[in-house]
Amino acid sequence: MKDIMPNYENLELKPLNYNSYLKVPELLSLQQELSSPAHHDEMFFIIIHQASELWFKQIRHETAGLIQDLRAGSVSRALKKLRRTVGIMDLMVQQINLLNTLTPVEFAGFRDALRPASGFQSIQFRVIEFVYGIREEFFLQF
Repeated sequence: MKDIMPNYENLELKPLNYNSYLKVPELLSLQQELSSPAHHDEMFFIIIHQASELWFKQIRHETAGLIQDLRAGSVSRALKKLRRTVGIMDLMVQQINLLNTLTPVEFAGFRDALRPASGFQSIQFRVIEFVYGIREEFFLQF
């Protein structure tokens, strides 16, 4: 089946546009399946987790700003950032629930290629837990 995605490498990019600002070509090159032959559902799995890491980055950014606002006495600005963070977390719950569309058999089709990697190894997730007061030594082993 012919790939219907455009070849971003051959696009002529002007000084600044949507693709160049967001680095779309680089972003779309980061999803690389490890299963061989490539399992169709592995791409879905990768994108869910990469998107989660991007959201973790934004949560860390919002949290740093929230702390700075509280230290400066600006409760209203801090609350705005907290509400945004809660919204991101709500979205992430929906996003991770999409993995329920992946059956155990489908996941098993590429899981061995990922060993020993695990979502427990997300450094950003651990940083967020720590900042928000969750400091369980058990999870540091991952």
